[in-house]
Amino acid sequence: MNVANVVKGGGNIVNMDSAREVMINSISKVNSRVAISGIVIIADENSFVIDDGSGQAHIFFIASKFKQGLYVRVIGLVTDLENFVKIQADIVQDLSNVDKLLHRRLKQILE
Repeated sequence: MNVANVVKGGGNIVNMDSAREVMINSISKVNSRVAISGIVIIADENSFVIDDGSGQAHIFFIASKFKQGLYVRVIGLVTDLENFVKIQADIVQDLSNVDKLLHRRLKQILE
């Protein structure tokens, strides 16, 4: 998936390298741009944790309004892998209308 010239919340244009859709357990490189999707299991004001069935990732996103149980896609930069996968999100998409199982199977086929 290629994403370029995306407008962030403050109206700034962000030029992003391509983000590859991956499962959380396959993330192995800090400073790589990824796209992951999963269910929000913990939500806070400026961050949330998602689980995709293969692992969990802590997502940092300003003014996060994502509730537990919501299915989302996150596109962002991997910032840490030490104790937990941490991602600074540029984009978060609501995928609540997408079939989760079918979407996961598709991602596994594409890997």
